[in-house]
Amino acid sequence: MQIEARRPRSSESLGAFLDGLVSSLAAKDEPPTAALAAAGQAVRGTPWSGYRNGRNRLATMAAAYLHWLKPGPAWTFSGALEVEDRRPLVWTRDDGRRLVDLLDVNGSAQALVGPTFLAGGETGALTGVRLLRLDAPARSLFYSSPTRHERLLESDYWFEAAR
Repeated sequence: MQIEARRPRSSESLGAFLDGLVSSLAAKDEPPTAALAAAGQAVRGTPWSGYRNGRNRLATMAAAYLHWLKPGPAWTFSGALEVEDRRPLVWTRDDGRRLVDLLDVNGSAQALVGPTFLAGGETGALTGVRLLRLDAPARSLFYSSPTRHERLLESDYWFEAAR
């Protein structure tokens, strides 16, 4: 039983759980420490509820995003887009900039960059999409268009200095 509890049956659902959890915490402006309790609630009634390591991984990734990667105080959480089975997070500023965070948990989110730009509205509606690799943040990317990107660390959208 303990061996099974270490491996959730479907790692694909981790991204969807993470999107929902982070979206909920960001909407309430919760601190990163709220992620552990919220992760347990997020998986209640699902096959993930019995997987302690899965819940811990989910909570750790949510806390990491909220602590280190979410946009600075000048940005306001504006909800989430619907892109296939994922819910990228939308952030806005008073000056009209709109940024979408696409949380990458298993290396598959890069294929969603183009659809995220489409879901974001008419051309030019989005300032960019941050593809955030939560397991290796230094490898995260900033997309200014569906086909043009740079390392997030080298872009104007790495917010570490804003904290």
